[in-house]
Amino acid sequence: MAKKKQKRAHGQGRVHARGKAGYYYLEYRNEGKRHHRRLLDDRQNPITNRPAAEAAADKIMRAIRAEDVAQKQRILLTEAASAEKVAADLKAEANRHRIDGMWESHPYTRANRGDVDRPLSAGTVRDNRSQWSKFVAWADAEDTTFAESVDHRAAERFRQHLIGTGLSGARVNVIVATCRVMYALSSIEPNPFADLKHCAHEPRGREALTPAEIRALGEKSSGEMRMLLAIGLHLALRLGDAVRLTWESVSPDLSTVELVPSKTSYTGKKLTLAVNEHMRAVLASVPANERKGRVVPRLAARYEKDTGTLSRDIQNVFIAAGIKTTEVVDGKTRVLRGFHSLRHSALTFAARNGVPLHALKAFAGHSNIATLERYLHADEEDRRDTAAAIASNGELLTTGAEDPTAKAEAADRQRLAELAETLPIARVRQLLADCS
Repeated sequence: MAKKKQKRAHGQGRVHARGKAGYYYLEYRNEGKRHHRRLLDDRQNPITNRPAAEAAADKIMRAIRAEDVAQKQRILLTEAASAEKVAADLKAEANRHRIDGMWESHPYTRANRGDVDRPLSAGTVRDNRSQWSKFVAWADAEDTTFAESVDHRAAERFRQHLIGTGLSGARVNVIVATCRVMYALSSIEPNPFADLKHCAHEPRGREALTPAEIRALGEKSSGEMRMLLAIGLHLALRLGDAVRLTWESVSPDLSTVELVPSKTSYTGKKLTLAVNEHMRAVLASVPANERKGRVVPRLAARYEKDTGTLSRDIQNVFIAAGIKTTEVVDGKTRVLRGFHSLRHSALTFAARNGVPLHALKAFAGHSNIATLERYLHADEEDRRDTAAAIASNGELLTTGAEDPTAKAEAADRQRLAELAETLPIARVRQLLADCS
């Protein structure tokens, strides 16, 4: 038996559903005219269930059947205000920022502070995105979709979460700063990360290595890995620049290397480095006909695929060489030595051998010490002095690499010594006279 439709009171119109979507409509007569109106909810969406349709129809009919004009106007004004509020709420929701989409709409790719406005290097942009992803993951776990839902207390909970994961104070501060910039780029006010406390930390970089430790690295490494470590030491390059170094950046006579460091790539400024004899011997160990593309092609390919894997392999070489790479302080593991230690070591060796500060700055490609930079300029002689000072610590990381030029010179000297033993004394005296 078909279900009997519920009838509305006389004069209140007729509510019914139509179409496959099941939208409800109100049919009524007013001032002699027949009206047919689709029923909408407070969000202006079509109504698809009977109780909601009845309530919406009652609201409409109350205004229509009001006994006097004043009452009718009051009802209409009240409903208009409600509709305006719903519209405002909808607009505010539409303008909210989804946390998981903020990087795509407002990526942190430029440094913009005071009078500074410049693009960041590709490596820095990758770091920024990685740091922001930690907040995205935390927000997802907290079931927080929109950035505007995060207040100061929620931001502080996130900071405490980072601390609880064992990150260093410095890293926590960097991640929080990245979140603060992302909110600023999205023009979200108030910024919940604006006034968070900084974690106390002792700034400490990688430690320099001793000559004995570096020699141990040479003994425990071979092939491309030894080449990479030698580049890190003798050219004081960061890992990204060292592993991406190309033969096109090396002069044909292996005396200089010219490149644009990735960390300061936004300036477009090239860094020219003199190559000392030990580094030249390592480079010369590669046959001339093979000097194309990356200097360490296999390691470069691995680095581009996964930077972490290569970093771990490097750390394993350090460990095999008997070098302590980490320490645990207050339950947190801190890296003491790694590839970047080679850069520290190179500059430390050069400083100990009296290389001027401005020459070190030029060799390392540093951009700070701005005041000193106005007065001091590194020339080609300074670069050669820096390279020679690093080389003065012996044949580090050159085990197994022979310089053809040095080998020929040694052979000539050995031959001369033999002639001195066999030539007639008169001839020896004549040669000595010629040399004086």
